[in-house]
Amino acid sequence: MEAKKPIYGTVPINLLRNIHEDQKGTIDKMFDYAIYDRMRKNYPECEHDDFQEPAIEESMEYFKLNPNDLEGRMKRGEELYDMFEGTPNASINIKKLLEFQTRKTEFELMVFCFYCAIRSIIGTQAYYHAKTKKGEVDFWFVRAFGYSSKEDFNNPLPTQEPTSKEKELRIKYTKRYWFEKIKLTLQNDWYLVYVSSNKHFKMRGYYVSIEMTLESLAKVAKVANDKYKTKEMARKETLARVLG
Repeated sequence: MEAKKPIYGTVPINLLRNIHEDQKGTIDKMFDYAIYDRMRKNYPECEHDDFQEPAIEESMEYFKLNPNDLEGRMKRGEELYDMFEGTPNASINIKKLLEFQTRKTEFELMVFCFYCAIRSIIGTQAYYHAKTKKGEVDFWFVRAFGYSSKEDFNNPLPTQEPTSKEKELRIKYTKRYWFEKIKLTLQNDWYLVYVSSNKHFKMRGYYVSIEMTLESLAKVAKVANDKYKTKEMARKETLARVLG
């Protein structure tokens, strides 16, 4: 029997800003946004203030949710849609969102945030390649804490100053022990595939995917790395010939 394909919903990364203070409220907003986003994509005729019950009902049924509070769902989803227009999104497995409707530990929430962050960084591609490993910690953290860019993360507006809880979490999870623990959990339980340099294979940066197998991603990394080495060797030979 063919395995069922996961169902994904689009959620704005900026909603993660408040997940540690209000987990339930954040997950509810993610559902409202995902439902409204699907409705807009599949029923483009549903403009602002044009409530169509069948359209929002179909979107909820697509996500395996019991249709309820349809007009309220649409109103809240529309407000979120307008609020986060132009900000980074992530395509999230709805099964994971459903799991996080129940109370989770601080660490479990951080793993979820990093999952969302990586999904937003990969986007619609099969994998993401960062040319330097330094960007690994920087950019994953930016998105995991609900910020659109490094600038917003490092220099937030006065109205977006980190809460005391967020400051505490920043200090804790930037430590290598916790970051590696999150990454290992994502690899073991969340289907994260990660390829970087090791004692057998030297390469630039790292590759990360959630859809590909380790073997497939490793092959992509090797092909790209071989091409880079060939170009670099040709460049050095040209410089030696011209300048030597």
